[in-house]
Amino acid sequence: MWASLATLVLLGPALLPACATSAGAGQSRRELGLSRSPVPGLEFEEANPAGSFSSSGVPQWREPDDPVWNEARRAEAARALDALWIVAGSTHALGAEWTFRFWSQGGALMLLSLHSTEAGEEGLAPISRGAFLPRLSRELPTLLGTGPNEVTLELEREETGWRVDLEKSSKAETPPYARTIPSVRSGVSRATHQQVLDTARGIAQLMAVPRGGIARLTAEVSLEDSRILSWQPKDLDTSGDGPALSSGDEAVNLVVAVLLSFTQGLGERTVSLSLQAEHHPGEARPRWRIIAAHLLEPLPLPPQVADIHGEYKRLHESIIIGFQNELRETALLVAGFTLEQIAYSIAGGLALKGAWVLIGKGAPTILSFLSKGGKVAVRWFRNLLVRASPQDRELLLRLWTKAETQGLKALTEAEKQQLRALMGRLENTLSKPLDDGAKSQFWKWSREEYFELHNPGLAKLIGSENMRFYQVHHSYPMKYAHLFPKLDINGKPNLVGVHVDVHGSITAVWNSLGNVSKQMKPQDVKKVVDIIDRHFSRWFGKVYNPKDAARLIEAQQAALREVTEFKAMLTP
Repeated sequence: MWASLATLVLLGPALLPACATSAGAGQSRRELGLSRSPVPGLEFEEANPAGSFSSSGVPQWREPDDPVWNEARRAEAARALDALWIVAGSTHALGAEWTFRFWSQGGALMLLSLHSTEAGEEGLAPISRGAFLPRLSRELPTLLGTGPNEVTLELEREETGWRVDLEKSSKAETPPYARTIPSVRSGVSRATHQQVLDTARGIAQLMAVPRGGIARLTAEVSLEDSRILSWQPKDLDTSGDGPALSSGDEAVNLVVAVLLSFTQGLGERTVSLSLQAEHHPGEARPRWRIIAAHLLEPLPLPPQVADIHGEYKRLHESIIIGFQNELRETALLVAGFTLEQIAYSIAGGLALKGAWVLIGKGAPTILSFLSKGGKVAVRWFRNLLVRASPQDRELLLRLWTKAETQGLKALTEAEKQQLRALMGRLENTLSKPLDDGAKSQFWKWSREEYFELHNPGLAKLIGSENMRFYQVHHSYPMKYAHLFPKLDINGKPNLVGVHVDVHGSITAVWNSLGNVSKQMKPQDVKKVVDIIDRHFSRWFGKVYNPKDAARLIEAQQAALREVTEFKAMLTP
């Protein structure tokens, strides 16, 4: 499935052998010499057709003595050196200079930009891949470390080989498209290579130069993970009066080499590619060369995902790395991810991709909640997943994992129909009473989240010793969750921390409904909720004073009288 970058430019009938900013405080600079590095072999393997993913194999290591992590770091460094080689290694001009910028974090490396800063003078003999940047091949993983850094490599062609300077500048904020987990795989997939080749051929159709003239071309290529989504020309400028000469296979190869180097990222991003050509008298075709390529500044995150993007990205990267590394164990994603993590992945992914159409018109409540975005939507969807059947959860994970790893377009029409039908079934569960399993999980989450997330100040006032005397009250009881499908029954607005004595009194009021509780309508439940809030709200979210015991008894008796009157109205 995978082929090394250094050898991919040799694939296909149209391909032939060819092929900045100053750092601030805290940066380091290193000059390196020459050495040998073996050419990575060309190996293709068949992709896992099911796109399955084993979370047990996801590389979350961070220990410096972990052999798998060190292997992954070396693989990342080898891919970075491949990128330098296939772009700059074919330059045989004395004094030619290149600048490459990478993002380095956790052992992972991603190209940010490349720039030809000096064309140089032709005439030098080619050098082998093994003689390209020797010490760098051995020392790069150690030089980079694991912290978040922007790394600049400045290359200069000398008579006997290449000279390189390395600058490393610490950065606090990771780019949204940067990887942080190193991958042990080498090269890119057949699918990615084919997309890059098709794109390069499309761009090459515009690469025409007047005889004896010059031309400049700028194109923008949109990517998602390692996939190319689309491309468009941004600027084409030519000068000269002669007939137009088309580009040759070398030009296609050049674009392939550059684009392959930018496929090692996450999420949606855009690469701007600038090329320049000149036709010399007596030559059959113009000579094209790369001037610069860089990732454009990303658009602001959609408001629906801004506060959950970090967690979504971490999970998305784990899925992508696991898929790319061809982890073939049969364990499903659910074996390693919590329901909340699954909800982050789906809710965050839908918001980022704007893929609301996948939910379908048969799930309006789900669509309305998820489109709001944020952590509230994530927890609401997690709560919904608790109520789903195991079969539906497994199907949802299978379909969504495919969408995450291969893109939304990879879903067949049949799979999209499956997903919409599944969402319709989830919508229907909102109108069904909670089972005991869901209630038990909601009780557990409500206590954890209320005191840890929603009202940690109250927990601090209560103290760990007295916490056992406090519980979480659902204003609208879980018993009636099915009557309020648009209410997050376990959401913050429906949770209140109370002393066990207060909760006991509230429970007594609800229990007094007796058999009438079985015929309650939404408006009836709301009536009782209003009665309870009116009489007990003075103790909501507060430390209980035992001196209030008499007032609590009075509140309970008053609430019971109102509920008795209300029951009489409901009883035929």
